Amino acid sequence: MDSNVLIVVLCSFIIGFLATIFASGPTSLLIIKNSSSGRYKKAFFITLGASAAEFIYCFSSLTVVDALSENSLFSFATNVLTSVLFFAVGVYLLLSKHQNKNKNVDDNTVSSGFSSFFVGLVTILFNPAVILSWSAVSAFLISINVISINGNLEIALFSVFVFLGSVFGGSTLIFLIKRFNHLFSDFVFSFFFKSVGFILVFLALYIFLNFYSLI
Repeated sequence: MDSNVLIVVLCSFIIGFLATIFASGPTSLLIIKNSSSGRYKKAFFITLGASAAEFIYCFSSLTVVDALSENSLFSFATNVLTSVLFFAVGVYLLLSKHQNKNKNVDDNTVSSGFSSFFVGLVTILFNPAVILSWSAVSAFLISINVISINGNLEIALFSVFVFLGSVFGGSTLIFLIKRFNHLFSDFVFSFFFKSVGFILVFLALYIFLNFYSLI
């Protein structure tokens, strides 16, 4: 295997993994919330959906991002959809009750898996700014000569292994929560999610009002 191809594969996998583990976005919060409630399969399908959306945006960032970044409509859509996403997830975290982690949860159904996959997919797709993030990451790696993307093969490999890294990162996050879930009480989890929900609602309103003032 060509050394550049190997480096592209390794870098994209590691970035996808780290982005899922350490990025505290709405999707990661949904994964943490479901895992802490014992809904591990639901959390995994959310991970799959989110990773599929990451693949789409990562691939797009290497192909059409220049045209999008200069488009005023894209900027408008990014701000509106981001505020809607933050508001929706924030309200969900504020209103939903934390499921007791010791209670048996039945999420082993096809419909539950599909709906969870769809939730993960939509929470990333509703945040078009992700495409700019992937563009910045790939541009940075290229600028410091870590990777070289010269054709369709490198673009495809970079996107596919971002997807695989994201799935592995989400799975690791679920495993860690399952392993150390007993260290935190349901009250702590409930307080945490409601606090984050309030912050997300505040950020959603701030983003929307700030953008509206610029129109």
